[in-house]
Amino acid sequence: MPSINKVMIMGNLTRDPELTYTPKNTPVCKVGMAMNRKFGDNQEEVTYVNVEIWGKQAEATNKYMHKGSSLFVEGRLKFSSWAAQDGSKRQKLEVTAEKVTFMGQPRGTQNAAPAPAQAPQSAGIPEDEIPF
Repeated sequence: MPSINKVMIMGNLTRDPELTYTPKNTPVCKVGMAMNRKFGDNQEEVTYVNVEIWGKQAEATNKYMHKGSSLFVEGRLKFSSWAAQDGSKRQKLEVTAEKVTFMGQPRGTQNAAPAPAQAPQSAGIPEDEIPF
């Protein structure tokens, strides 16, 4: 039976991006995201998700996004489990990004005029650094 592992989320970063490199020098950026859902009479539910971004998209996310920035992520779910030092079993479900779209203004341009969504290079991002 076929299966699909596809996730699309849009929300705000809960912390500044954390960029690291693998032993083979591949960039990996980890971000936390919050998505709000409003329902009923003034009720709200917040969902928090950890996202892992790889390659050039990781470097661009680290360079241009910050806590509070809006991000649209298309990717897949990844499940991990391990034994903690105290012997308890731990597990987590996170999103591995395949495509990242910056929804807000890049870092350093908060007071500038809004940039058109279809032309990220006009928001101060050099065209050769756009990860998508």
